[in-house]
Amino acid sequence: MAKKNASQVDGGTRDKAKQLREAQAKSDQRTRNIIIALVVVLIAAITIAIVFVVVNRPTPESAAEGLPEQFREGQPIVVSSEGVGVSNPDAEDLTFYFDYTCGACTQLEMALRPHLTDTAQAGDYNLLMQPVITSGGAYNVAATAGALVVAAGAPDLFLEFQDALTDRFYEAATSEDTFYQDLDASREQVAEIARGVGVSEDLIATFDTDAAQGYLTTATNTWVAADIQDRTQVATPEFVAHNKNITLTGDTAEAVIAELLTAVSGS
Repeated sequence: MAKKNASQVDGGTRDKAKQLREAQAKSDQRTRNIIIALVVVLIAAITIAIVFVVVNRPTPESAAEGLPEQFREGQPIVVSSEGVGVSNPDAEDLTFYFDYTCGACTQLEMALRPHLTDTAQAGDYNLLMQPVITSGGAYNVAATAGALVVAAGAPDLFLEFQDALTDRFYEAATSEDTFYQDLDASREQVAEIARGVGVSEDLIATFDTDAAQGYLTTATNTWVAADIQDRTQVATPEFVAHNKNITLTGDTAEAVIAELLTAVSGS
């Protein structure tokens, strides 16, 4: 029986490893496409329609004192070719309304990763990430508090932080972990996530959930009151371009991004 030499063995091992990687990539893509399809169906039938009641929270004016200056009137977090927090004046705006405890928002954001933000960074649109209140879990407040501070104070870490915030909620929502219903537990989780991506303790110490609640109140009231064309209900997730609601029908990440680009272009 002929013996294989070392180069043959190495070549066979590399080929096998390549085949395994390709098979895994195809499996991951199929899973991603299934998630996209399910989320689009969920959005079509979604009943996370908002019934927003303003309760006795800090007023926007008092809450604003605890927010980075660029977010004191409920403004979104901008992701563009100019970086985080800076709009590209030559690109159109695409607004993404979401709640950190909205299951459909989380699944859609994960399924579109990294295309949604990569396309913004390529200059095809300014992605305006607008946290609002729909599901209303305590984690939404804590995550928003962290996101605003990191976007302003450590913009280079924001996208990694955003992904980690989303991943943590998805992990909990698909298990028996209910930390996201408790504000203190949510604060601890957000701080730990921030440390994990390299946010400084000085910045973490400025995460202000009272200010975030005021911010969310302002942003949500503005969103609810907006006269968005083609909107059939006020619910998350919602994409808006040129003041028009974008109906998603694509069953792959690439198809959804194409729909968003078409809407942004005004076609």
